[in-house]
Amino acid sequence: MNRIRFRREPFAEYVLQMIDSNVGNNIMIATDRKLFDNKAMQTIQPQLETKRLVLRQFQFSDCHNIQALISDYEVAKTTYSIPHPYTLENARGWVMRRKKGWDGRSNISYGLFEKRSQELIGCTSLQNIFNDESQLGYWIGRSYWNRNYCTEATSALVQFAHARLGINKIYAEHQDDNPASGSVLKKLGFASVESVMKPDRTGNQTLVNVYCIDLKSNSL
Repeated sequence: MNRIRFRREPFAEYVLQMIDSNVGNNIMIATDRKLFDNKAMQTIQPQLETKRLVLRQFQFSDCHNIQALISDYEVAKTTYSIPHPYTLENARGWVMRRKKGWDGRSNISYGLFEKRSQELIGCTSLQNIFNDESQLGYWIGRSYWNRNYCTEATSALVQFAHARLGINKIYAEHQDDNPASGSVLKKLGFASVESVMKPDRTGNQTLVNVYCIDLKSNSL
C-alpha cells in the first residue's frame, strides 16, 4: 500500500513523497507549490527521485549518451520500434518529440540517471495518453541490466501518473522473446491480456504480449 504525503524541503517548497513498499521505492517528486496547479503541470515536467535514480526530462545535451546506449543492437532488439543503426540525428529528433509530447500532454518520457555515477542508463515513458489511459514503455542500457533499475523507475512513473495526472489504466507490451520485460510488468502488478502479432522495426511480424493494470482497483 502506498503512503503519499507532502513535506517541506530546502530545495523545494514542497515535495510529494510516495513510498512503494512492494519494490522498496522512496519516490521523491521535487517541485514547488505552483506545480500542483493543472496549468503549471502543462509547462513543467517535474523531476522524480527514487533510492538509486533521478528521473528527469530529456535535454538535447543528452543526445550523445542516448545514441551510445540505443545504438547497441542488444538494446534495440528488445523493442519493436527503435531503429538500428541508431544515429545522433535519430536521438535529436526523438528528444524533440519527447518535449512536444509533454507540452501537448500526449506522452511523458523520463531519462533515468544513476545517482552514484550521474550517468544516463535508460528511459521510461507513458505514450498515447488519452483521458485516463496510457501505454508504458521503457528501455535500459545493456551495462545496467539485471540490477532492478527498470522496475524501480517504472514504478515511480506509474505512481506519479496515477497520483498527479489522473491516469488509471495503463497498457504495456513486450516481444515474446524478451521475457525480462514481462517480469518487470508482473512485479508492478500488470496482468496478461493477450498475445498478438505485430510488425517490428524491419516490418517482420513478431509475437507481442500485452499487459494491463487498472490503478483504480490495484495499488502498487
